[in-house]
Amino acid sequence: LREVITVPTYATNCLTGVVMFPVLLVVMAIGIGRETEGMALSEVVRQFVPGSLYLAAAAGFLSLTATMGLAVSTAVSREGVRHDMRRVYPVSGKVQLGAKLLMGLTFNLASALVCAAALWALLPDMWLETLGALTVSQVFSLMWCLMSLLLDVYHPKLKWKTETEAVKQSMNAMISMFGGMLVIAMLVGAAVALVSWDVPMSAALATDVALLCLLDAALWLVLSRKASVTYCLREYSK
Repeated sequence: LREVITVPTYATNCLTGVVMFPVLLVVMAIGIGRETEGMALSEVVRQFVPGSLYLAAAAGFLSLTATMGLAVSTAVSREGVRHDMRRVYPVSGKVQLGAKLLMGLTFNLASALVCAAALWALLPDMWLETLGALTVSQVFSLMWCLMSLLLDVYHPKLKWKTETEAVKQSMNAMISMFGGMLVIAMLVGAAVALVSWDVPMSAALATDVALLCLLDAALWLVLSRKASVTYCLREYSK
């Protein structure tokens, strides 16, 4: 956590969502107010958007904020030449990768909380649905962090000269970002398909959450077993 916050290159590229998405929400609220002749965003949502639909949309939006965080998708790559020293730490690879996973989850939670606070301020009547959306987004965040960390464990970019190369020029960061967006699109598609078959929106969202939980469990098993061994066996070669 300290490394990402104290290195300017890491901070500007890994903490984008904390600033970008709340600003986007405020701009959207102002735009809706102009288009609806001064009607507040809360009034528009209350009149035209069912609670279950808002919960699903808010969950998708808060999940999207996780894909902008590049800290976890470059966690192994950022070690660079220090990777050999990390390999001899008196703790298992599972513990080290678990710490990197928690780091990514922490930053993603910070981004989601800031955005949720903005939603609570803009839509106070929908506070319970926003809380539910925040919870669902963290289930997605766990899946995305596991997926991104696994990608960086198996394909790290350890040879770099500047911090910019480790983050901004990382293919893992780009793949994980667009991969997360693709997963969100697939989950939205699955929910839309279920709704078209007369399944309630709440049940469709619950199905998506169940699928995410299964993915979380499967990816954690891979990370804690095979990937942790791969992490400890990989060597930095000049």
